[in-house]
Order: sequence, then structure tokens, then C-alpha cells
Amino acid sequence: EKLGPLQHNAGQALFVNNHLKRLDILRQVDGLFDEHSDYGPSRNLTAFVGMFKPVIGWVQDAAKFKPDPDTFMQRYLYLGIFPMAPFPQNDHSILPSAHGDKVYSDYGPMFTAMRGRKWVLSPQAIKIDQGNAKANLFSVPGGYLIPITFGGSASGSTLTLRSLPEILAGKKFRCEVIHPGETDWKECAFRQKGLAVNLKVPLNRGCAMVRLRA
Repeated sequence: EKLGPLQHNAGQALFVNNHLKRLDILRQVDGLFDEHSDYGPSRNLTAFVGMFKPVIGWVQDAAKFKPDPDTFMQRYLYLGIFPMAPFPQNDHSILPSAHGDKVYSDYGPMFTAMRGRKWVLSPQAIKIDQGNAKANLFSVPGGYLIPITFGGSASGSTLTLRSLPEILAGKKFRCEVIHPGETDWKECAFRQKGLAVNLKVPLNRGCAMVRLRA
């Protein structure tokens, strides 16, 4: 409680490596850097206490990508966590390599789009209607972001959004989509009817990122 105001009044941000996943000690904290995000329970708990704060997940090394780098990266997308990037002389963590850099480049535009994300917690705000994929819904400056992940070999997925404030206000959306390995967003098919938005999204490597702008 004393350190937070000192740093904030000096124009500094306070990030913590919170080994104890307790909400009550994060009031003064601006963001999280989870040193143990390669372990499922730690990653999940950090995502939940950081639903409205930026969260970075420590990545030990590029060997963590094997044998399935897509599943590795999609876990972070699904939970709204930014994976630690390869950088020269990273201390006991991921270093630049041809393999690791390619994985990060493939997913880079999707993580860039997540900047400023906050979880949308409205009841039944998003639902996968068809397929085994999983999706989450984040608000971002200017609209919403939907990571669709773990779709496996499926070529597409359908989902429904309900009762978003913009829908209730009678506004119309523009829908765009991007996939791993792509650099350009493309228009995606959707139907806005009543209080719902229905989307039919093509998947690549079991994944897509949808961006909605009112």
C-alpha cells in the first residue's frame, strides 16, 4: 500500500511475479509476470487474477514448443496472456532461435491485437455452437477480440455472441479475422439478428482471432 503510490506518483508501473495467487495483494499492482506460467495451475490462476491487468507468462525455452507449438501458443491466446518473447541473454528463459522466432512471428499479430484486453464477464456472452474449439471474449480499445483455439483439424467453427452493449444500443459491427502465419486481417462472415451476433469462422491450425468493431 505504501510502495504503489510512490511508484505511480513517479510515473512508474508496478509489475509483480506473484508466486501467491491472491487477489487481495494486487490492489496497487499494474500487471503480472508469472514465472511459472508453463505449469497449468499457475497459468490459469494468474489469468484469473489478471483479468483486467496485463499478464506476461514466463517461457523457459523453445523446447517447450515441442511437439506442438500451436497448442502451446493457443493456451496463452485463450487466457489472454502474453508469452515472454525471445530476446538475447534472457535470464533462464527463451532465447532467439530459428524455431522459436518462427512460432512467435506466426502468432505475433494475434498477440499484438490483444493489447489492452479485458475479459468480458457478461453471462453467456459467447458460446461455441458447433465444433470442439474453445473461445474467449475480450474487450479491447475500439471493440472486441475473440480468440478461437484448440479446433484441431476442423476447417471452421460457429459461435454466437449475446447482449453486448453495442448490440443493445442498436449499433452494427464490422468483423475481421486473422490466422496463425498471416499478417493481414480479412473480412469474416457474420449475421447480426436481434440481441445476438452469429459468426462462421474458418480455422487454420485449429485457430483464428476475430476482431469486432462497432
